[in-house]
Amino acid sequence: DSSSGLLKSIYQEESIEKIDLMIKFGAYKSMPRKSGSYLFQPDTRSPVNENFFTNSSNVFITVIRGLIASDVSVTYGDMLTHTVRIFNTHTHLDDAISIDNDLNFGGSSENRDVEMFMRIQTSIDNGDDPEIFTDLNGFQWQPRKKAARLGIEGNYFPITSSVFLQDNSRRLTLMTTHAQGAAGFRKGELEVMLD
Repeated sequence: DSSSGLLKSIYQEESIEKIDLMIKFGAYKSMPRKSGSYLFQPDTRSPVNENFFTNSSNVFITVIRGLIASDVSVTYGDMLTHTVRIFNTHTHLDDAISIDNDLNFGGSSENRDVEMFMRIQTSIDNGDDPEIFTDLNGFQWQPRKKAARLGIEGNYFPITSSVFLQDNSRRLTLMTTHAQGAAGFRKGELEVMLD
């Protein structure tokens, strides 16, 4: 996206296929005095900010093109630097997209008690009751279906190294460098907690 700098689609040259895949950032407000280091308790009375950075006027986009890798780096003020890297190595690495998010909430009281997430929206049809697969310490995969009665916090699952969603013809796998929480609330969507 030329205004936000965030990923909108992927074009694969070999298969001449365009894949709709959007990245957005958002935040849940924490429940006052009930959410903390080991307890995720979003305030369901507060609206979810699903476009946390898309309306920011302080956006700086940098594009670096190279023979082996190309980067698009987007900086939103002092709070977030989001970098997407694609490779041109003629190996399996070319099928991957590297995403790096550096967050800094700083001393601003406006960002206190905020649960920041990255949402990936795709056209993958993983069902009306969305199903994602989380890893269990990297040894096996566990299917996870959305349970509406459990709310937001009951539908977040731990991922040690990866999570994926799929349909009959496509799979999107997100691999992470450290343990995080992930959820799939809507069809074709994957949400990962950042901070």
